[in-house]
Formats: sequence, C-alpha cells, structure tokens
Amino acid sequence: MTRTFKNDDVLNLLEELDLNNQKSILEESSNNFAKVDKKFFNEKQIVSPDEMKNIEKELTPQKKYKQNKAKRKVEMQQKFGEELIYFGNSLVARNSAEYKSKRLINKNSVQICREKQKIQKIERERQIEELSRENIQLEKEQTNLNREILKMADEIISKGLEIPKEIESVIFALKNNSSAISFNK
Repeated sequence: MTRTFKNDDVLNLLEELDLNNQKSILEESSNNFAKVDKKFFNEKQIVSPDEMKNIEKELTPQKKYKQNKAKRKVEMQQKFGEELIYFGNSLVARNSAEYKSKRLINKNSVQICREKQKIQKIERERQIEELSRENIQLEKEQTNLNREILKMADEIISKGLEIPKEIESVIFALKNNSSAISFNK
C-alpha cells in the first residue's frame, strides 16, 4: 500500500529534516570548537560560533559592502533591463538623463576646479612679483641710508669729533660692506 503526499507535506517534512540536521551539525561544531579552544586557551577566552561570526563581520565590512553593492546592481539591471552604473552612491542607467546631467555636472566641476587653480597660480605669481619689487625698493632705501650714515660719520671725523663706540662698530661694518653698497646701486 503506497501513501501519497501533497507538495506541502513533502516540503514540511524536508524542512523538519533540514532543521534537525542543522541543529545537530551546529551543536556538534560548537562542541568541537569549544574542545579546540580549551586546548589552546584557558576557559575564560572561549569564543562561541556566534561571536566568531560577529568578529568576521567586523573584520570584513568592506567586502560585504562590495558584495551587496554588486548584488544590488545585478538585481536592478534585471529589473529595468538597462545597463546600470554606480555614479557616486546611486545606481543610474547609462542612457538616462540623470546620468548625463550628473556626468556633465562632474565635468563642469572639474573644469571649474582647474580654472580656480589657474587663477590661484596667477595670483601667487603676482604676489611674488609685488613682494620682489617691494624687496628691491627696500634694499635701495637701505643702501641710501647706509651711504648717508657713512657721509655723516666722515663729516664728524673730519671735524675732529669723537664717535661713540656703539656707533663706531656700525660704521666699521658699513665700511666693510661698502662693496655690497656700491654693487646694489
């Protein structure tokens, strides 16, 4: 005598068998895992399989993220029937107006960034020129002041007056540097 089963009955039996099988496998693996752990670690450091899964998740979030991203892309392509690409964090159809506008915006922002860099470079060069002109002007003024100090010192000496020792050392330094003064004319 044969017994006939409905599809639902068969599925229920398979699920029960599968669940029982999974439970026994899980219990066996956790027991084996604990035994191995006891060999290498003391009892306080035993890690359960659930904790190991959590540790794996913490160690590989980027990998999972990439896998989920790829799955999502495939699902969306199948759903819409178009080639999709990631643009930033969003999926966009390659031929869509949204993609074209985002791409144009991206190109424009790159172009704007380059223009800003050119402007900044020109401004820096202009500032350098300005500073060098100011530096040259200050050097000329310093040279003229040094000449005047030397002339005054010569006049004081020619009149027979004494020059204070502090000023004498400055005049001596200026006279030794007179070649630099004549060079900067």
